[in-house]
Amino acid sequence: MTWDQLRQLREAGFTIGCRGRSGRSLTRQKNGQAFEAYFKSIESELRLAKKEIETRLGAPCPFLAYPRGSTSGLVAAMAAKLGFSAAFIRSPGDNPFFGDRFGIHRIAIDGRINPEKFGKMLTTLITADLN
Repeated sequence: MTWDQLRQLREAGFTIGCRGRSGRSLTRQKNGQAFEAYFKSIESELRLAKKEIETRLGAPCPFLAYPRGSTSGLVAAMAAKLGFSAAFIRSPGDNPFFGDRFGIHRIAIDGRINPEKFGKMLTTLITADLN
């Protein structure tokens, strides 16, 4: 999407989030990379992406979709430190109201998902006998 298209969505009431500056996985420390350098790279990836969206769109960027859909305690803590309100992993699952706001489940929808399968993906509640 272009920045103009994103502005149009924002003006229509959508909230725009990000997935890091480059989209690379943040859970993997490069071979031989010092922990301090790894820590700074996570901070830079998230901070710069958030700042660019906020600057270009003139609106907050409160949400993060973890790059590659995965996270770690360190990445989640950095997202919270940088002011994200919530973050999303890419895996199906329930999102109860008491769940971790930095580990919200999401699903990817693409051309392989027909309407029936999409409906099933949205069904997350099950009937349970609690008696």
